[in-house]
Amino acid sequence: MDWNKLGQMFADPQHGYVQFLAQAQATKNSIASAKKGDELASSLVPLMTALGVTSFAGVHRINQTEVEAAGPQVGSGLRRINAILDKVGTGTIPAATLRETNNLIDGLIDAKHEQLCKARGWFRQTPVSIRRRPW
Repeated sequence: MDWNKLGQMFADPQHGYVQFLAQAQATKNSIASAKKGDELASSLVPLMTALGVTSFAGVHRINQTEVEAAGPQVGSGLRRINAILDKVGTGTIPAATLRETNNLIDGLIDAKHEQLCKARGWFRQTPVSIRRRPW
């Protein structure tokens, strides 16, 4: 077993598993804070979601179009209007969007874990403890 390669898979500051999990946890924490009415967290969720998805693909930059696709432009016209009204009225993101974002991040965590296990020839196991928190 090449321990240097294994260490790089876990600890690489841009592409490593630990870095990805830290970013995913930060996004999930922002989702939880947004659900509690934190307006700053609500503003950051689309940005963090877009960055998480592009980082998963190995790209470490985002643009406004990607942020809008993860936030204000999600769903049907009625859902978009509701999102605008929620943001204006309460400063938060609709609960459905937060739930879907949380599920998306969980899916990325699962995929990253599986990618790591397959690369090392390990059996598939449940990802680390940040998976499926009750928020």
